Amino acid sequence: MKEISIKIKRIDADYLETLLAIFGDIPYEVQDDLIIDSLNEDEKNWDYFDIDRENISEDVCFKLYQDDLSLKEFLDESDLDYSMEYNTIDEMDYENDWKTYFKPIKISNRLWINPVWENDDNAPIVINPGMAFGTGSHETTYLVLSEIDRLEPGGLIMDVGTGSGILAIAASKLFGAKVDAYEIDPLAVKSANENISLNKLEDRIDIIEGDFRNYDIKQYDNIFSNIYAETLIEMMPDFAKRLKSGGHIILSGIVASKVQMVKDSLCENGFLIDFFDTLNDWAVVSAIKK
Repeated sequence: MKEISIKIKRIDADYLETLLAIFGDIPYEVQDDLIIDSLNEDEKNWDYFDIDRENISEDVCFKLYQDDLSLKEFLDESDLDYSMEYNTIDEMDYENDWKTYFKPIKISNRLWINPVWENDDNAPIVINPGMAFGTGSHETTYLVLSEIDRLEPGGLIMDVGTGSGILAIAASKLFGAKVDAYEIDPLAVKSANENISLNKLEDRIDIIEGDFRNYDIKQYDNIFSNIYAETLIEMMPDFAKRLKSGGHIILSGIVASKVQMVKDSLCENGFLIDFFDTLNDWAVVSAIKK
């Protein structure tokens, strides 16, 4: 298969999209440094974008994947100013090859995560990563798991944005917790239910599809949430209403540069900061309800 890269000036991007639509139904991706400007308009939906703002290219790159090279002839008949490069890519078993990059992840001697295909009967937690966030490999998930391992939270727990269900599974399997795990993404709900079944925790973890704020207020012994800094701050008053006095809240998904925002919000909503740690550019904050 050929990877076709088409480089144009940003001002011509709409024109190229029109030409591609005329040529045929071709899937493509657009690489544009100025995506950072559109992301800045809704920053709470992302947290980390590694780009040198002072060296943004004036060019935009369209990438297509196909063997039909007649597109060049078609574009040559237009007045589009462009350059095109081809790169042959090897056919791969994409459905399974990615699994070679997912290895067992060790948090401590009692807490480690194995992918389901490793077939290790001694692993305390087994995960089928699928498409849901939360395998333990990302810094934020690793940080929360480390804090769960330190605190040994039990009782009734609320896990907001459960993803793969890994945090709920760790607290339930290692420390006997019962968990209400909230998730708004249907694909993640499916993944979480599968992982709960793999770990035989159906009677201890309830996956609830939806925003926890739309449900009746319950009192929890502990709360976990691994989302974005701005979203955590938005939810903080609702966390405070649901956590018992003396209970712990563990928050991550936070870029280190925004951790002070989260700490300030915790303090404003009646929490006492108990623990803070960073890994690379990410942070976890643990606090106690006063």
